[in-house]
Amino acid sequence: MANGVWLKDILVFEDEYSPMLDKTYSWSWHPTKQDHQFYETWLPKKTDIVFHTKLSREEKATLREELFNAMADEFVQARELINHKRRTSRAIKK
Repeated sequence: MANGVWLKDILVFEDEYSPMLDKTYSWSWHPTKQDHQFYETWLPKKTDIVFHTKLSREEKATLREELFNAMADEFVQARELINHKRRTSRAIKK
């Protein structure tokens, strides 16, 4: 993933390249989710992605899948961290 650029309090990832579509595009997390992207336990949804490049509905769906596949390892780590915190919390309560 490319480095982001701040535009009006929104972190936009510009000039991302999709080999599946052979296009470059810009995207960001939904404006209401901008703060959440920095939480280590946040698990985003596909609807949290906003594209700033004009794309068809099919292209957006393809890119969302591509982005989520690229971030899959990060999601697994976040889930493991969440589960670890919950197990620790439950063990303390016993």
